[in-house]
Amino acid sequence: MSLFPDDDLLSKEVESWKAFGDSLRAEDRKLFNKMIRQCYRYIKAINSKGPPYTTSSLMMSLILIQHQMIQFLLNKK
Repeated sequence: MSLFPDDDLLSKEVESWKAFGDSLRAEDRKLFNKMIRQCYRYIKAINSKGPPYTTSSLMMSLILIQHQMIQFLLNKK
């Protein structure tokens, strides 16, 4: 049991990607870890999908973060 039970699903998913992140070059690893940490903004949505969909929810969070960045850059012009 976790000290933060709402983090359990996302924490487990993040842990499952640890070996991937560890195998990246240092600068890519830093960016990867930052990207993964940003997914915690969507923890309620990720947890609402439940355990069978944790990877999909993580990927959707990453897509949403990328889309927000694209929109920010487009609106900046």
